[in-house]
Amino acid sequence: MLREEFIEDIADWEDLLSFCEEHFIDTCCNIYCQYDAYNQIISRIDNAINYDNYTWEDIRDDLNDISSGCEYYLDEGGLCFTDISDDFEQWKGDVLDLCDNEGIWDGECEEDETDNESFLPTEEPESELTQADTDSFNEMMRTVGVLVESLGDEIGRAAETKEEFEAAYKKAEELQKQKEMREEQENERALKNLFSLAL
Repeated sequence: MLREEFIEDIADWEDLLSFCEEHFIDTCCNIYCQYDAYNQIISRIDNAINYDNYTWEDIRDDLNDISSGCEYYLDEGGLCFTDISDDFEQWKGDVLDLCDNEGIWDGECEEDETDNESFLPTEEPESELTQADTDSFNEMMRTVGVLVESLGDEIGRAAETKEEFEAAYKKAEELQKQKEMREEQENERALKNLFSLAL
């Protein structure tokens, strides 16, 4: 990509994250969209309970600091996720500066790059989330909401006891397992259909 193309064509977070991934730039490696950030949070809660010796009060307080409903988050480690939805231009500028310093831009050796294109691995399109996946995820987050009214300012206020927290988290885990089982069943059905067509 030319420098001018980057400035004109990289217009949102999705474009920027794709560019960084394509060019192995780690500037944005800790930035997640809302869906991926929430999945990370659920995973971190499990680690915090089982490996990091967090108390339920620790987890509640950390979750209380996470703003809800943001489009993009910066993962700062542990259960610390910061809203950076409005900081796109700043991060784009950081990536632009890095590319200037590292000489990543195209244009100087276009002929050689064209010759090498046939050797580059093709990227498989990412599978889109189904409505069932989205509904399952939303249900999981609503279950965690038994403990906390949201992942925002009200987090933690609904958790009066450790038992309530553990019950809500256990329910979230069960929903996640149900989602994984449904995905396995769908894959099995797809394979059976494929084999039946081949016969």
